[in-house]
This record gives sequence, structure tokens and C-alpha cells, in this order.
Amino acid sequence: MNTYIEEGLSNNLVIKEKNISLEKSLLALQDAKSYFLPSVDFSASYNLSNGGRTIDIPLGDLLNGVYSTLNQLTQSNRFPQLDNVSEQFLPNNFYDARVRVSMPIFNPDLHYQKQIRDSQVQVSSYDLEIYKANLIEDIKVAYYNYCTAHIAIEVIESSKELVERNLRDNRSLLENGKGLPASVLRAESEVENINALMIEAKNRELNAVYYLNFLLNRDLEATVVFEEQTPNWQTIDFLLQSEELNERPEILQITTLELIQATQLKSSKTIGPRLNTFADFGSQAFDFEFSTQSSTYVFFGLNLGIPIFQGEETEIKSPGRIGT
Repeated sequence: MNTYIEEGLSNNLVIKEKNISLEKSLLALQDAKSYFLPSVDFSASYNLSNGGRTIDIPLGDLLNGVYSTLNQLTQSNRFPQLDNVSEQFLPNNFYDARVRVSMPIFNPDLHYQKQIRDSQVQVSSYDLEIYKANLIEDIKVAYYNYCTAHIAIEVIESSKELVERNLRDNRSLLENGKGLPASVLRAESEVENINALMIEAKNRELNAVYYLNFLLNRDLEATVVFEEQTPNWQTIDFLLQSEELNERPEILQITTLELIQATQLKSSKTIGPRLNTFADFGSQAFDFEFSTQSSTYVFFGLNLGIPIFQGEETEIKSPGRIGT
């Protein structure tokens, strides 16, 4: 029977589906843990522009008079005349490339999300364990039904030999004038009853074979091997005396689901601050110029967010969402 249990567990499609669901929960947990780690992103932009807002800088009006006076005093042309300048706000032929490193410092939403994902992994694990236990129980019951039907057929076959021998004896006595017709009729009735019992037992055996093969996810006509079953009274006595119901996966699954709901409710009502930090390492300049002294830069910052009023969002929003 252990062979059939292993075959049923390995061939069952629902177990394979639940294993996939468990793997998804594990991936979701890993994703929730990744939010605690620093993230590194690279971004670059290049701008071409023409027109837009401008700012006028009157350099010529401010300095040309002074430069003329200086040229007269020095009897030279060392100070040239300047034109007024008009600079547009939109940068033209300008690039900005940077690597940003960001990391959350304090965000309670991330902790709640990790707790929820961890509990969901446990729920999926309990669900798989429960289904396996039910499948094992069904396989055992189906195999026991097959065994009882098989034994019943053997018993009925032995009884059939006796009643058929009794029928032959009564017919022989009647032919020799020493028996009664009623005894023959009674013996024939016993034979018919045995035949009916045999048909019923074979049908029960066939139904048990079909159901067992269905649970094993194989051809319904596949052969089932009979093995004599001896009860393990020590295990049965232990199960009858065991009262550790709190350790059953069904109870643990319900408890874990209640914990998820409580964590989601707590997460939806959390209005504390969220603090993140970031640092940019980049270069920006015109005409694709690059210089470690003039174009490169380092920019560091902190981002603090405190929800003050959100209407009734914290009461009605879907909890368990990762905050920013």
C-alpha cells in the first residue's frame, strides 16, 4: 500500500498545482525581503531644445562704459566691447547620466508586508499538507475496500464449494429415493444466494479498483496487487489517545489566516513616518563634455513622508500593500 501512496502523491495534479502555489508564495516572500535591500539604478537623459522662456543678461550695458574708460586710461584695447546676452531656460545639447543608490531607512509597511508574505507561505504549506493527508486517507480507504472485497470473494468461493457439494448430495439422495425435494430446493436456493453475493463482491472489488486507480491518476483498468493488511494496534492506540489538536494543520491554517487579517488591519491603520535615503553619482554637461572636476557630481538626499489626513482611505483601502 505504501507504494500506491507514493504513486498517488507523485502523480496527483492537484498536489502539483499546490506546489506551484507554494513556490509563488515563496517568491512573493523573497520579493518582500528585497525591499529592505539597497537598490541601484542607472538613468541617462539628453536634451535638445529651441525657444521657450529666456533670461536677459545686460552685460554690454553694464560693462561697456567701464571698459571704454579703462581702454582710454590704458591707451589700449585690452577691454573689448561686450554684447547683451539672452539665455534660454531649457538646456540645449545637454546630457545628464547618473547612478542612483536608494534604500529605505524606516518604513513600517515593508515590515508588515514581509510578515504577511511569510504567513501566506505557511498557509500554502498547511494547505498542501492537508490535501496530502486527505489524499492518503482516500487511497488507504480505497485500498482497504479492495482488500475486503477480495477477501470476501475468497470466502464466498469457499462457501460456494460447500453449498454446491450440498446440492449434489441432496440431488443424489433424491435420485436414490432417500431425500426430499424440499432439501434440493433449499440447497439450490443457497447456491443462488451465494452466486448473488459473489456478483455483489466482484462489483465492489471492481469499483474499489476503479476508484483507487482514479486516485493514483492512472488507467482505470490497471491491475491492483492484493496485500494482506495487519493493523498496527500501537499506532491506533496512540491516535485514539492523542489530544494535540492545536498542532493539526487545519487548526494552524486557521490561526495563520487570522494572523494575516490582524496584520493587514494593523498595516492599514499605520500612519507613522516613512524615511528613505538616496545618493546620485553622475555627470552632466553640454556637448557631451566629461571632466572629473567640472561635470561629475555626487548628490545625497533624504525623503521623509508623514501621512496626516487621508480621509477614510486607511479604513477602506486594501491592506497589505507595500508603501513608498
